[in-house]
Amino acid sequence: MSHIATVQVRLRDLPILAEVCGHLGVPCDLGAREVKLYSGRVQAAASFQLKDWRYPVAVLADGTVQFDNFNGAWGTRAALDRVLRTYSERVAVRQAQRMGMAVRREEREDGSVVLRLLA
Repeated sequence: MSHIATVQVRLRDLPILAEVCGHLGVPCDLGAREVKLYSGRVQAAASFQLKDWRYPVAVLADGTVQFDNFNGAWGTRAALDRVLRTYSERVAVRQAQRMGMAVRREEREDGSVVLRLLA
C-alpha cells in the first residue's frame, strides 16, 4: 500500500542538521546565538550559511526556520530546499530504523525521493 505525505519541516534534531550540513558542505553553527538577518536580529538555536546567500539561515528553538533571501536575489530557494529535503529524509530513515523497519530509497528522474518502509 502506498501513501503520499506532505511534510512541513521543523528542524528539531540539531545533530542531524549538523550531519546533513556536513554532508552537503554547508557551514553550520550549533548552539544558541544571535543571528543577523536583513530584517533584524533573531535568537537562533542553530544557523547555517548557504553558498551565495547574503545572510545565514536561522533555526529557532522551536525548529522553525527564518531567512532573508530577497525572493531569490540574495540566495536561491533551491539551496535551502536541498537542506530541508535531505534533513527530512534522514529523520524519516532514522525513525523507521528505530521502529525496526528497513528503508529502501529510490530517486526519481525529477529529483524527488521515495522512501519505501519495509517491515
